[in-house]
Amino acid sequence: MSNKNPLASIVTVCYNGTPWLKPHLESVLAQTYAPLEYILVNNGSTDNMDDLVACYREQLDKKLDKFVYLRLAKNECVTGGLDAGLKHIRGKYFTWPNADDILYPDSIAKRVAFMEAHPALGLCYAEVDAVHEGHLDEVTGVLKRTPPAGKDRLFADLILEKNVFFTAIGTFARTSAFDAVNPSRTLPHNEIGENYQMLLPLAYRYPCGYLQAKSGKYVIRKNSESHSGNALIFYNKIEQILQGTLQRMDLPAQERKYWQRRVKYKYFKKR
Repeated sequence: MSNKNPLASIVTVCYNGTPWLKPHLESVLAQTYAPLEYILVNNGSTDNMDDLVACYREQLDKKLDKFVYLRLAKNECVTGGLDAGLKHIRGKYFTWPNADDILYPDSIAKRVAFMEAHPALGLCYAEVDAVHEGHLDEVTGVLKRTPPAGKDRLFADLILEKNVFFTAIGTFARTSAFDAVNPSRTLPHNEIGENYQMLLPLAYRYPCGYLQAKSGKYVIRKNSESHSGNALIFYNKIEQILQGTLQRMDLPAQERKYWQRRVKYKYFKKR
C-alpha cells in the first residue's frame, strides 16, 4: 500500500495468555495494511509469554512500522495494562483487541479507509464473528450493531445494552478524538469494564460509523472473566465502573445524575 497511508496502531494486553496468543500474533502479521504499529503489553504474566514473543520478534520487527513490547512488573488488571499501552500510541487510528482475538487480514485496511472517508467520525464499529476456543474455524454467531434508522443514540444504548456489543476487536477509534475526551490517556485499574471506559466518552462527544464488514474473530472461552464466576459480583463490578466513568466524564450535572440513576436501576433489576 502507499507510504502516504496514515499510521494505524493496535494495542493488546495479555496476562498468562500464551496458550491463545499465537493465533493473535499471526493475525497481526497477516495484516495487509501499512504502516502499522503494534503495542503488546505483558501484564505481569508468569507463564512463558516472553519466550513466545521472542520467537515472533524478528517477524514483527520486520513487518511493522514499530513493535513495542511492554512488560509490567506485576498484573495491573486489564485496564491497567491498557492504560500503559495507550501512552505509546502514535497512530492516527487505533484498536485494542484482546490477546485471544483474531484479526482478519484486511481488518485494519478496511477500517482506515472507512475512517479516512468519514473525517467527522470519532469511532467506528465493524462486525465480529464469534467462535469458541478449540473450534476457531466454526463461526457460531455474528456480533454487530444494526445502524439506527434515525438519530444515533450509541451513548445511551451502550449504557442500556441495546443493539450493542462490547468486543474490542470490532471497535476502531480516531486517536485525536480519544485524546480530546481523555487527554492523559489514563484509565482506572479494574479487572473488567475497559470497553465502557474507552467507548462512553467517545460515543457521547463524537458520531460513530458502521462498517458492514467483518473485523475478525472473537473467541469465546468458558474461563474468561465475562463467561465465568458469580453473576452478582460481576454486575456489582460493572455498575461501579459505569458510575465511575460517568462521574469522570465532562457531563452537565443534571444529565450525569440522570444517567447514574438509570445505571442504578438497571443493575437493581439485573440483581
